[in-house]
Amino acid sequence: MRTHTLLTIPYSHYCERARWALDYCGINYIEAGHAPFFHAYHNRKAGAQRTVPALVTPEGVINGSDHILTFADRHDPAQSVLYPATDERSIRSWESRFDQSFGIKSRVWAYIYLQQEPELLHDILRQGSPLEYTLLKPIIPQLLKTIVSLYKAYPQRLRTVETELNTYFDQCDFMLQDQRPFFMGSQLSAADITLCSLAGVLLFPPEYGFSYPALENYPEAMQHQILQWRERPVGQYILRMYANHRTSS
Repeated sequence: MRTHTLLTIPYSHYCERARWALDYCGINYIEAGHAPFFHAYHNRKAGAQRTVPALVTPEGVINGSDHILTFADRHDPAQSVLYPATDERSIRSWESRFDQSFGIKSRVWAYIYLQQEPELLHDILRQGSPLEYTLLKPIIPQLLKTIVSLYKAYPQRLRTVETELNTYFDQCDFMLQDQRPFFMGSQLSAADITLCSLAGVLLFPPEYGFSYPALENYPEAMQHQILQWRERPVGQYILRMYANHRTSS
């Protein structure tokens, strides 16, 4: 069986999206996780674009979690698993919405809080390459400042970002009010994987494909918000999807 290589920043929720799709579709791969900035060198070496995830296959490189999901779906030409033909247009529309909502805003929200507890960033980065962490450690304060500036993760934006996230949760709660088993109805699809990966990082489900520090290590206000989101209908749905469908290779 051919093995592919998935280039990642391991804690990235977009990389989690790719991992879940590859695992769910039974595709054999090795994850090569790297620290921020170091990842760009390894991507370039593999012929990939600068951003992660990127999947290196014998036929070439697939860039971006969205394209990796399409690749995973076509792994078995006889059956479309993640994009059933009858719902493909709607699934891709919801994927785009989740990218622009949870994908972007959850990252901003997390880094707003990480500024308060920079040691948490050390804990997260330690789980990657020991050599890369050692080299990166002296400049992590500057790294955090750069990330904050890049994503505009400024503390004064917290209330606005949380309001926006709650609006997105409201929309998902509305969709799930009929107690449907999956977001698009009768089977797990790319919409489920995308929502659960990109919003799941706000809930810390135990089955998440990266081991984040325990919830009690985070700022109290952050813990409180996570627990509130877990109690929402969509929060319960995401936790259930992880518990029942987050298979690993």
